[in-house]
Amino acid sequence: MVVRTAARLDPALVLLWSMTPYTADAPLLAELARRDVPVRAAGPGWHPVGGRVGPVVNGLPVALREVSAHTGREITG
Repeated sequence: MVVRTAARLDPALVLLWSMTPYTADAPLLAELARRDVPVRAAGPGWHPVGGRVGPVVNGLPVALREVSAHTGREITG
């Protein structure tokens, strides 16, 4: 469902938020990336996974910087 929705909406960036390691879905993150959907892991649940999924976004300011960097437009919150 997430993959189809992201492909249909063509988002600037998808943040997959996880509060716990149990909900950190590395296969979903990999599938989105494989389909050229711009995606980042976000939230404390990704920390045990670490560098295997790339940088982990924590908090709104960091998320906004990621979107700004990806789109080339400054986005503030």
